[in-house]
Amino acid sequence: MPGPSMSSVLLLIAACAAIGTAAASVRAPRHEWLLLAATLTGGQAVGHLMLSLQPMEPHSSGLGLGMLSAHAGAVAVSAALIRAAEYAYLAAVAVWQRVRPPVGSPEPCEARPLVAIPVVRATVARSLLLASAGGTRGPPLPA
Repeated sequence: MPGPSMSSVLLLIAACAAIGTAAASVRAPRHEWLLLAATLTGGQAVGHLMLSLQPMEPHSSGLGLGMLSAHAGAVAVSAALIRAAEYAYLAAVAVWQRVRPPVGSPEPCEARPLVAIPVVRATVARSLLLASAGGTRGPPLPA
């Protein structure tokens, strides 16, 4: 039995990209499970439609009860796995943010700051500085 042709594979990839884009653009915070199950079901239906466009594909034979129940089970298991992966990702990111310091934060410093304390008082230099400041200061008198 020959496999799908390149054109049907490209159609399938384009359909998957369209379904993924549509699913990413819709937000339903209260009905996430329902939206996920509907997206997976729609993706499987579009996938069967794309693969049944080939005349030699086995997908062109109708949908039986066994295939429908297998797809329903696949939707339930896939939705549960996707939600579990999302929760695990959120938990891992929360732990990572607590363990790793933020980017650009300064490293903790254990050393005390150095303070310069003079040991010897320079009394001569201070007296010269104070003596030079005595007297009147101002602009020179005009001649």
